[in-house]
Amino acid sequence: MTKKALTLSCAISMLLIALVTMSASCGGISFGVPFYTVDLTETLVIIPGIVDDSLDALDLWLQDLGMPPTEIDTLLADINNSITDFISNIEQLSITSFPIPLVGGSIEFGLPLVVIDGIRLSGGMLNQTMLFEATDLLNLDVPHSIDGQIEINGSTTEYSIAPLFSTFMLSTDVIKRLDLVIAGVSFGAGLDLIQGEIGLDPSIIDSPSPAFQSVLDELHLDGLSWSAFAAHVSFGVEVGLPFLRLAGEARFMLPISQTPGSWQIKVGQWAGSVELVIRF
Repeated sequence: MTKKALTLSCAISMLLIALVTMSASCGGISFGVPFYTVDLTETLVIIPGIVDDSLDALDLWLQDLGMPPTEIDTLLADINNSITDFISNIEQLSITSFPIPLVGGSIEFGLPLVVIDGIRLSGGMLNQTMLFEATDLLNLDVPHSIDGQIEINGSTTEYSIAPLFSTFMLSTDVIKRLDLVIAGVSFGAGLDLIQGEIGLDPSIIDSPSPAFQSVLDELHLDGLSWSAFAAHVSFGVEVGLPFLRLAGEARFMLPISQTPGSWQIKVGQWAGSVELVIRF
């Protein structure tokens, strides 16, 4: 064996010994706040068209209710200007990705391998019931629905609008950890399944007219959904005692397939988590 080959062999052996020595026990459970991002780039482009179509239908419905044409024009102009200003402000800030926080955790199983220390299964979810329970627990005055009435020419139409929201993320990945007693770092790679939807449950207490149903149809409320299957690589940091640590992780995701609804909401490229980890 040449001197160069012997040196390379020793270096590889020392690296393997170091990896085995520094590898952390990967078994454990965690609880915390995972998150992912949604990309609204294409959504912001198509919103003006959806707004125009829905305002045209709203115009017909208000006429059906007997609202004076001048009041209809003023109302529709105010709605259109508000939405236009909202989109303009977002575009000026160059913000097209928004985080979606979840409530979840993970479980890890150790593997006696040099390169891989364990396999992890993780997930999180969030829906409108969980959101309302959290706001109630924090004593925040957040209405569970928007109730009111429209009075036009002595005729009153009552309405109630309740928000609907649900989303989840399921992940599995292989993990390599390097432990330094009171801290550690991790590297991972895996797959993710993400789905979500937003909706409104509008209820017109008085019998709605076909014109009102046209407003709902033009809004495409069933199209506020997204679904993606993605691959990811991750980097995490842990701080604390060997058996109890605060951990943070960032993931770069590459969507393999996406199924957006008619509003073209897509899953973004970044995800992560902040969790409390119990090791055993």
